[in-house]
Parts: sequence; C-alpha cells; structure tokens
Amino acid sequence: MERRLMRETYIDPNSGIKISGDPKIVSFIKSVCHEIDRLEKDDFESMRAVFPLLKEMHPDDGWINRIKNTYTPCYPRFVKRVLSIGSFVALQGSTSYRIVKIEGEVKSPFLNSLGRRVYKFSDTGWRFERSR
Repeated sequence: MERRLMRETYIDPNSGIKISGDPKIVSFIKSVCHEIDRLEKDDFESMRAVFPLLKEMHPDDGWINRIKNTYTPCYPRFVKRVLSIGSFVALQGSTSYRIVKIEGEVKSPFLNSLGRRVYKFSDTGWRFERSR
C-alpha cells in the first residue's frame, strides 16, 4: 500500500511567494506572513497619521539602488500603482524607515518591458523608528 503525503500550497498575495508542503508547515508560514503584513500595516498607518502625504512603504532591499537613488516597485502590491513626481515613499530598513521623495521616472528598457517602473528619488533626511 502506497502512502501519499498530504500537500498544501499557499501563495502570499503581497509578496507573491509560493509555498508548498506539509499542511502544518504551510499553515505556520501562512500565519507568519499574515503577522508580518499586520505589523507592516500598523507601521504604515502610524506613519500616515504623522505624515499623510506618504504614498507607500517598501522594503529597502535589492530593488533599491542606493548609489543611483532609484527605486523599482517589484512586489505585487506595488506594481499597479503609478507614483507621481513629489510622492513620498518610506523605505523600510532594519531599525527605521527613511522617507524619500520621487523626483521622476528612469527609463530601463529591460524592466520597462516587464511592466516595471523605475523611479529616481531624493532622500529627505526624515526617519521613522520601527515599532518592533
């Protein structure tokens, strides 16, 4: 008699990450994703209360070019938004968020062909401490 392993699949709607495997493990990872989303939403709402012009929050990760000061919204929750010149974005670091101002759009044939926008930004010097 062949024993079949139960498998479950979860696709996180915010990050687009797909997880498959044992239902208990997938359930745990799903709960962690939901908790991270809740904490990020709390941080964003707290920042918006102080700074209502803030348009979005994005991890300060590989999609941020710190030398050229460019920002590529890459995760599903950001891709459909179009930022205008003067929009403010919070880039999430390990201990704080730095607020940057969108200065314009940069042409990037490869990323643009994939439907991605690349924005040039300037650092405002404003920081918000993370809540955790």
